[in-house]
Amino acid sequence: MFAGTVPPFGTVFADSVEGDEFLLWREYEEEGCITFSEDGLVICDIGSLTELHPCQSITHRYDILPSSTTHHPEYTVPPGPGTFRITGSLDYEADGAQESELSFEIQFSLDAVE
Repeated sequence: MFAGTVPPFGTVFADSVEGDEFLLWREYEEEGCITFSEDGLVICDIGSLTELHPCQSITHRYDILPSSTTHHPEYTVPPGPGTFRITGSLDYEADGAQESELSFEIQFSLDAVE
């Protein structure tokens, strides 16, 4: 699979139906080419390959941080309760086969932001 610099999905932003978004948290600085600065969030324009074998899977946990977080609250604090969606795609290629694309969508609801 080929994706952003933080495998398997890169940086993951959740978008609300109102157009607001926030970053689901991981230790991004330690995992990939991502920097938080006074000028904003900087993501390298590269990706990484992750090899998967048949029946193998990759699981990662992302956190929804509270409004009291010290982990870059300007990016990571949800804008409020509501329905959020994450969409994206990954490129993949099996041995000898043509490259294909896998699309995904995740939807969740937040009842409250504390």
